[in-house]
Amino acid sequence: MTSIASEMKRPVLWTPGDWNAFFGFGTNILVNMLVLTGLLRFVLKMPDSLVFGRILPALGLMMCLSTMYYAFMAYRLALKTGRSDVCALPSGVSVPHMFIVTFVIMLPITLKTNDPIKGWEAGLVWVFFQSFILMIGGFVAPYIRKITPRAALLGTLAGVSVTFISMRPALEMFMTPIIGLTCFAIIMVSSDMEEVIGMSDRVVVMHERRIRGVLARRELTQERIAPEDLGFARAPRETVADPRRQAAGPRSTPPTPSGSRSKIRSGSPT
Repeated sequence: MTSIASEMKRPVLWTPGDWNAFFGFGTNILVNMLVLTGLLRFVLKMPDSLVFGRILPALGLMMCLSTMYYAFMAYRLALKTGRSDVCALPSGVSVPHMFIVTFVIMLPITLKTNDPIKGWEAGLVWVFFQSFILMIGGFVAPYIRKITPRAALLGTLAGVSVTFISMRPALEMFMTPIIGLTCFAIIMVSSDMEEVIGMSDRVVVMHERRIRGVLARRELTQERIAPEDLGFARAPRETVADPRRQAAGPRSTPPTPSGSRSKIRSGSPT
């Protein structure tokens, strides 16, 4: 029994959902490395021997070692807590930090000295000092996390997400408004009746992969969009029996007075 319990508590190294994370993380790292290569070659004008001979191999080794270390930390945490939802923190190139170091630190030195090697050395100096800042933050961060609300901690991440995920497509849409705004206004898929009625000029109702009706704006009401009006029935509602009525038994039907007859009307109610 003890061996079975220990095996059940042993963390799982690979789950089916990890394939999605693997390809998503790999694609993200590939795009970041391509962008970094473009910045080094075409913005900083660094020689290929330096980019492909030193910088990119060192970057690949760093990501491999850091990912393995984070995976080991996650495995140890799962063993300690007995949880099955622990995941390793992905390690890779920080996109905002990459642009900041390139355009704020390395590019000014390169333009001033007209030597891309000097710009690379300036970037190495910044990374050296940044490592000490991160080491100090490793001791201070747990205390800051305790006294700071979670919303404030996630504020920076939310700002980066809005800037790089939302604003860039919005900027591209405004740069080509004929294409962007037209495609944005073509279709909206929703199951919220009030939202559909308030925002649509025409509604196409679909059910079981078939179009059941097309309604103009003047016809848009909740009763008109109801499935019964479009030729197919809704699923019956599930009723829950009242236990008090079951305990009391069936109600007795009052006797029908003599001389009267009960009328039964067949067909759909009016």
